[in-house]
Amino acid sequence: MADQDKVEESKPTATGVDITPDKDGGVLKEIKNEGSPEFGHPNPGDKVFVHYVGTLTDGTKFDSSRDRGEKFDFMLGK
Repeated sequence: MADQDKVEESKPTATGVDITPDKDGGVLKEIKNEGSPEFGHPNPGDKVFVHYVGTLTDGTKFDSSRDRGEKFDFMLGK
């Protein structure tokens, strides 16, 4: 695993941003490690590749792209 792919796993905190349409706290997003500034910032319509770890508020992991060894890719803003 490359150094830029390493991230310390930790329990979720109350600092996550509510990304649900109704702002009901159903899904919180917390950025643990931003991409390297040497690559710039993606723009809407760019294809991006990310790792993610899905956890419940008690820290129970329910999904992880890292565990599968596959980055998740999507078109930004779509």
